[in-house]
Amino acid sequence: MEGWRAVLEEHPGAFDEGPLERIAGAMNRIILWHDSEEAVLNHGDFHWDNLLLDESGAILICDWQGVGTGAASGNLSFFFSRLRGDGIQINERETVEAYGREFKRLSGEKVTWEEIDGHIQAANVITSFICWHEYLHGSDRGRIREIYGKMVADSVGLCSFPFCSYNGD
Repeated sequence: MEGWRAVLEEHPGAFDEGPLERIAGAMNRIILWHDSEEAVLNHGDFHWDNLLLDESGAILICDWQGVGTGAASGNLSFFFSRLRGDGIQINERETVEAYGREFKRLSGEKVTWEEIDGHIQAANVITSFICWHEYLHGSDRGRIREIYGKMVADSVGLCSFPFCSYNGD
């Protein structure tokens, strides 16, 4: 909390600290809910550069040394963020829904866009709250607004889940 407060105070009057306090108050509930996501097989380094095409046009996934178990949302979130970082835009909802269809086909269990997206939002709130302030000292207002704004928006998105007891604004 103090790390974020120090970053926001570098730009007096530019940021509302109210959402930061509400996020801090909900952090333990967010972490507990996020940690409840079922563990599945994860690639561990899933991004564009690890996708290849064979002669027939089939997609091959390479670079498997980081494989393990973990939350699907983590693997998908990393993939989406790497694509955005490389300037590649895809329909994330469509991709997650395709993942959900394949997951159901292979396991018989249902996973929804809302569930995975909620876990992606939770992961972003957790990571942003705990880590990002360390990298933002001395940053311009726009960069801070980007990271802080996404953290706040994602925390608001989490309010549709049962663990949320604040209004997120």
